[in-house]
Amino acid sequence: MKKILLLAVFILAALSCSEEDDSFLVLDVNYFPLEIENSWTYSNQSYSNTENSQGTETLTINNQDGNRFNFTQLIDSNAGLFTSVLASGEVYKQSGNQKIIYDGNLSLALDNKLQNFEFPLDDIILYDANLSQGDVMFSNAGELQQNINGFPVDFEYEINSTHKGFLISEVINDVTYEDIFVSEIISHFLQVSF
Repeated sequence: MKKILLLAVFILAALSCSEEDDSFLVLDVNYFPLEIENSWTYSNQSYSNTENSQGTETLTINNQDGNRFNFTQLIDSNAGLFTSVLASGEVYKQSGNQKIIYDGNLSLALDNKLQNFEFPLDDIILYDANLSQGDVMFSNAGELQQNINGFPVDFEYEINSTHKGFLISEVINDVTYEDIFVSEIISHFLQVSF
């Protein structure tokens, strides 16, 4: 009798979790409401070996061209990488609120004496409700050439975005956020040639 009761509880729990996960993933949640004048304020912190710094910035949707939206970035101090990338491109949605995509450029400054690295980011999927946790939403490899002190240097890079799942809630700076989508964007250089 104990075995049957234990098996029944296990099956009920498995079905309950399965139904909850399925309904949670198919919700048409508007994770990033794209409308003119919508804005988001970020508190940024950066840590290095020698100093820690804090700052705030605000991203505001300032322009719409069809279904594509551009941002203005107002920086108090200490801009974030992700927000800087968003401000240098445009975001659009497909399939209602089911997919959010970014087009633009990433600019990385290595040193004050060197020119910034610029490479295109086209059709980067930031969110896709039709994928599951752990799925790669976007993967792209490419090459770029940068002039460093008068010498051409070739770089091979790869960019990946991964669906990292959902959180029911998260508290950040004493504010509780609900229905949070978590993604991870990783870029790295594979090879440098002189």
